[in-house]
Amino acid sequence: MAPIPSNLHVEAYAQERLREIRFFQERIQGHGGNKRLIQLLPRHRRRRAMSHSVYRFPRVLLGRAIAENKRFMTVPPKPSRKHRRNASALMQRDTRLAETDRRMESHVWHTKRFHMAH
Repeated sequence: MAPIPSNLHVEAYAQERLREIRFFQERIQGHGGNKRLIQLLPRHRRRRAMSHSVYRFPRVLLGRAIAENKRFMTVPPKPSRKHRRNASALMQRDTRLAETDRRMESHVWHTKRFHMAH
C-alpha cells in the first residue's frame, strides 16, 4: 500500500478525475425529466389539497396548473350524487338499461319487491 502524500495538488487531482466529475454533474443536473407542477414547488409550499383542487396553487402558477390539469384529465368528471339520484336521470338510466338488456319497464320495481325461489 502506498504512503499517504503529505500535500495534494488540487488541479492535478481534478484533472485526473475529470471524467468522474463530469459523470456526476450530468447525473445531478439531468435528473428528473418531466415533472408535475406541484413537484416544482419547494416542499414547504406543497399542499395535499392541490392534488384535489387546482385553485389551491399560488396565483402565479394557477394558469399553468389549470393547463396541466386539462392535459391529465382523461375521464370526464362524474355528475354529483344529487344529479344522479334525480328522478329524470334515474328514468333515463332505466330506459337505457332496458334497451340494452331487453328488460321490462317494471323490472327494477319487481326486483326491489320480489325474490326468486329455487
